[in-house]
Amino acid sequence: STPRIIGLAMGLVVTVAALDELRQSFLATRTGSLGDVAINFTGGALGVALIVVLHSWLGIGATVREKDP
Repeated sequence: STPRIIGLAMGLVVTVAALDELRQSFLATRTGSLGDVAINFTGGALGVALIVVLHSWLGIGATVREKDP
C-alpha cells in the first residue's frame, strides 16, 4: 500500500542520513550533525511527495477498488 511504501522510503532516508553523519563524525575534516539528518529528511519527504503527486496526476500505480458486498 502507498502509506507503507512511503514509510519504508522515509525510513531508508533517515537510516542512510544518520549512518552518513555517523561516518562523518570519525573524519578529522568533517563533523556529524543532526541538523544535516533533518535537512536530508526534508529533502526526502519533498521528493516522495513529488513522486506521489506526479503518480496521481499521471494515473500511474494501483487503483483503489471497492470491496464486493
